[in-house]
Amino acid sequence: MMGVSAYLAWREAARALETELDEKAAWVARAAVATGLQASIVIGLQPGFEDENAWQSYHFRLRELLLVVREAYILRSDNTALVTRFSADSIPIGAPLTQFEFEGPKLEEARRIGYASSEGFTGNDGRFYKWGFAALEDSETVLAVLMPADYLVPLERLRRNLIIGALAAALLAAVLAALLATSVVRPLERLSRVAIRIQRGRMEEPVAEEGGHEVGRLSRRWNACVSASLLGMSSLG
Repeated sequence: MMGVSAYLAWREAARALETELDEKAAWVARAAVATGLQASIVIGLQPGFEDENAWQSYHFRLRELLLVVREAYILRSDNTALVTRFSADSIPIGAPLTQFEFEGPKLEEARRIGYASSEGFTGNDGRFYKWGFAALEDSETVLAVLMPADYLVPLERLRRNLIIGALAAALLAAVLAALLATSVVRPLERLSRVAIRIQRGRMEEPVAEEGGHEVGRLSRRWNACVSASLLGMSSLG
């Protein structure tokens, strides 16, 4: 019961923190958009236009965002790169971005309602992260920022500890059940068979004394009872 309560408490805490970080990730993306990022300035950029002032200006602004986020991208409507914080040689306009391959539904949500955030995931460095998405004014171009989500580490550790605790409790219960069967249940079953034997008139065989405090005392009382019965029967004979 305590394990179930602990799990429910963990789940509620995780849900509340997930919601909080979702809002934070989306808020950071929306705040960046609010500082003046405009799709109309860069929407017309085509591959090979990376030397244009518009691309260079937005590239610089995305690099400034790295003071508060881990990564920053402006995505085209097909989720390929428009402007990134990387150099044009590394990620030119129109380059596919594999990190957003499975974020299509969240990107569409951002285009539909203005903002969204991804599920938490583990990065290549072993840390937890979330993407925050915010649509620019044309509702097709999207700013994506990567936010650390390190609070998930202690939650994940707590979840593992709860699982280990539940397994340990189950193992302990199994051991206790085995001990109970060995020290109480089986001796009582043997005494039950002795009672049936005595009921059938076979009282000559002594009752084997069982170990344990209570069961042992019960078997000794059985022996005393049988001995008294045999003595009474011999005196009558």
